[in-house]
Amino acid sequence: MTSRQILRVMSQLGAASRNQLEARISSICTENAVSTSGRLGSSYIPRPWDGVHHRQFATGFSRIAEHEKGQTKFHGYYAGGFYINNVQVPGSVIAQSDMYMMWRPRTMAEVTPESLVFLELVRPTPEVVVVGCGATSQPLPKDVAAYIQGLGMRVEVLDSRNATGYFNVLNEEGRVVVGVLLAADPSLPLA
Repeated sequence: MTSRQILRVMSQLGAASRNQLEARISSICTENAVSTSGRLGSSYIPRPWDGVHHRQFATGFSRIAEHEKGQTKFHGYYAGGFYINNVQVPGSVIAQSDMYMMWRPRTMAEVTPESLVFLELVRPTPEVVVVGCGATSQPLPKDVAAYIQGLGMRVEVLDSRNATGYFNVLNEEGRVVVGVLLAADPSLPLA
């Protein structure tokens, strides 16, 4: 399974739990494992009759997205994305206490209530939504601010550099926080 397939699965799941992510990856491994050659690209995917269970390989992929001792932590940022739990993540991200994923919007103009609908699924309900606007702080569109506040969440709008630190502090304090952060330079490719 390639990293592109993992990212596609993550985008399909939205705000699904880590267990659901592992189950979906396992499902894809199973689907691909029944090919006649037993190979997917250059990486070996075991066939059921090989005597090796496919979940052993799927858990290797779950470790890529595995949280660090139960917490998501921003270790840095660069123009095109972020370093989360020592993994380079290109583009915009959504982060909560124990998981993170890529997020489609690249600019504040693309941030809409529809792009934040996952906030309705997060349990427990976040106290704070930290919005990282990219290189500079920008006002949050009124409909987006009203949507988040209508869900009973407080909004903090910062540039993405400061948003990473603020998210880390709140998360380390054990607060229920969600970070939605845009990369500093939206024109860079996601490679």
